[in-house]
Amino acid sequence: MATSGTISSTMTASEVVTAALQELSVLSAGEVADGDDLLLGLRSLNFMLKSWAARGLTSWRNQDGSVVANAAETALDPYCVDVIDARVVQSVNYERPLQRWELAQYRQIPNKAAVGTPTAFTVTKTADSVSLLLWPIPTTPTTIFYSFTRVIDDVVDGDQTIDVPQQWLEAVYVSLAARLAQTYGVTRIDPATTQIMIQRALSLEADVFAADQPASFYMGLSDGRVF
Repeated sequence: MATSGTISSTMTASEVVTAALQELSVLSAGEVADGDDLLLGLRSLNFMLKSWAARGLTSWRNQDGSVVANAAETALDPYCVDVIDARVVQSVNYERPLQRWELAQYRQIPNKAAVGTPTAFTVTKTADSVSLLLWPIPTTPTTIFYSFTRVIDDVVDGDQTIDVPQQWLEAVYVSLAARLAQTYGVTRIDPATTQIMIQRALSLEADVFAADQPASFYMGLSDGRVF
């Protein structure tokens, strides 16, 4: 275990793992994760960030793309996870929004082979691709602008800056520490401290998810109220 340097407003994956292991007292102040500790931490960090992304953390991963469509189905950017909206480009300064249909709605269309200027789209997904289904099918090459959520960057190297906003860094390393507590035996050795850490991680994680929700997001309560 080597000695650590300074931590900036951004953190590398190695710095995150080090902070998590220091939180667990597996590392002392001044030590950094290396060897098997680093590999284990990077793997757990990758799993955690992917899980967070699957649960809907998106705002900093939203971006725009475009495709030229001349068929019913058009493959999108390989880093696309989901489509937020889509627009037909009708002139330099004019884009017409397309209505989004769910796949079940698309399947109810009696004539899926109808051709014309698209008015609606649906999204189809496989394990490694996302495509647009357009209706009606464009008769000529048609430019479609779309906004999409991209996949979160894989954690592949300790020197890599992790793909999260800097205001989430505490939530990331504390949550990683909570994940690693059982692996390093802290849960068994010091259960009381572990529970405090888990509650802190859950609180920070809740703040992160709340901050990422759009202004129009409402969560329903069991009695029908919203907040």
